[in-house]
Amino acid sequence: MKRLLSLIKKEFIQIFRDKHMTILIIFIPVVMTVWLGFATSNELKNYSLIIVDLDQSNIARELILRISQAKEFHVVEITQDHNLIHKKLHLWQAKGGVIIPKSFGKDLLLNKSPQLELVFDAVDGLSAGLASQSIASIVSNFAQDKEKLVSPIKVDERIWYNADMTPYQYMVPGTVAILVTIISMLFSSMALVKEKEMGTLEQLIVTPIKKWELLAGKLIPFLIVSIVEFYLALFIGQAVFGITMQGSYLLLTLSAILYLFTTLGLGVSISVISQTQQQALFFTWFFVLFMSLLSGLFFPVSNMPDSIRWVAMLNPMMYFVDIMREVFQKGNQLRYLLKSVIPLTIYGIFVFSFSVIKFQKRID
Repeated sequence: MKRLLSLIKKEFIQIFRDKHMTILIIFIPVVMTVWLGFATSNELKNYSLIIVDLDQSNIARELILRISQAKEFHVVEITQDHNLIHKKLHLWQAKGGVIIPKSFGKDLLLNKSPQLELVFDAVDGLSAGLASQSIASIVSNFAQDKEKLVSPIKVDERIWYNADMTPYQYMVPGTVAILVTIISMLFSSMALVKEKEMGTLEQLIVTPIKKWELLAGKLIPFLIVSIVEFYLALFIGQAVFGITMQGSYLLLTLSAILYLFTTLGLGVSISVISQTQQQALFFTWFFVLFMSLLSGLFFPVSNMPDSIRWVAMLNPMMYFVDIMREVFQKGNQLRYLLKSVIPLTIYGIFVFSFSVIKFQKRID
C-alpha cells in the first residue's frame, strides 16, 4: 500500500508540474460546460424573417408587430415585393418568409379564415420546423384575440421535471458526460504514452513495483481528477444556466465512477496500441466523437435506424447520459436506473479487465 500511495503522489506531482496541463484541468470544465450548454440548445432564437405585406391593413400591421416582438424571430425586412423572399433566402439574408395576402384583415373580421403563406429555408430542418410551429401559435393566438373567441374546451396542462421547458435542463447534464469522457480518456491515454516515449515507463517496470500497483498508481489520480472535474462542471452548469439537481449526489457519484472504469479502460487500451502521443490523441478523439454522436444527447436513439440503434447499444456513454438525466432531472432512485446501470457495469468490467490484460502483455 505504501508503494501504491507513493505512485499516486508521484502522479499528482507530475500532473500539476505541467503548467499547461494545470490550465486545461481548471479551464476545460468552465469553457466546455458554458460553451456546449449554449451551443447545444435547440431553443429557437433570432430566426431571421422577411415579411411580405400585400394587405397593408391595420390588422396586418398588428400581426407583423406581434411576430416582430417574439423573441424567436428577427424581422429583417417588411416589403410588398413577393419575389424578394427568394432572393433573401438564396443569399442567406433570411431563413424564412411570411406572406400576408390581400384582404387578410377584412377576411379575418368576417371569419372567412384567410390563409397565410409561410416559406422556409429547410437546410436546417429542425429550426424550420420550430419556426413554423412558433408562427402558427402566434397567428392562432392573434386570431383568437381579434375574434374574441372562447374555446369550449379547457385544457389543464401540467409539466413535470422541467416546468419551464428550458433546453438547458435537458442538455447540460449530457454535456457534462462528454466532458468527463474527454478528460478521463485523453489524460489516461496521453500520460501512459508520454511515459513510454520518455522511457520512464520501462524504468518503473524494473523496480519492485507490481504491475497492478503501477497501473492503479497511474489511473487513480485520473479517476480523482475526473470526479473533481465532473462536479466542477456540474456546479458551473447549475450556476450559469439556473438548472436544478433533483436527485442524489451520492448516486450520481457512484454512477460516474462506474462509467469512469470504462473510459479509463479505453484510455489504457488506446495507450497500448499507440506509439506516440499524436496517435493516442487521434484514437481518443475518434472514440469520443463516435460515443457522443450515438449517446442520445444530440439525436434521440429511438429516432435512429434499427442498425444504428444496435450499434448505439454498445456505447457506454448512452447509458451514462441516460443515468445523468434520470438522476439530475427526475431524481430517480437506483431501482429505476437498473436498465442503464447493469449494462454500464458489465461494459465497465469487461473494458477495464481487457485493458489491464493488454497493458500487462504490452509491458512484459
